[in-house]
Amino acid sequence: MILIESYNCTDKLQAHKKERFWIEHLNSSLNCSIPTRSKKEYYQSNIEQNRQHYIDNRQIISDQNKIKKYDCICGTNCRYCDKAKHFKTIKHKRFIESRKSNSLMHKLSILFSTKRVI
Repeated sequence: MILIESYNCTDKLQAHKKERFWIEHLNSSLNCSIPTRSKKEYYQSNIEQNRQHYIDNRQIISDQNKIKKYDCICGTNCRYCDKAKHFKTIKHKRFIESRKSNSLMHKLSILFSTKRVI
């Protein structure tokens, strides 16, 4: 790293402004993070690169944006990202409870219906 200028500043914003001045003045390509640059300025300076990236990767981007579905055993269809929220719903809890009670009743009926020879 080469010292370009010794600069006394009072706050961080002043230092960032001076750094930005030298980056733009020297057309520096090493530091890609320009201080005090807004998102709008970044977008405007990289609009062609963003378009080309989208064109090159259109299929991959569209596949990533597809919504993944989850089919629950209780009969509900929801998005995969909402699965944990669905498990907390009353409908799902009632289904699980009825399934447990039906399973218990089935086991009890088998237990008491078998004939025991003493």
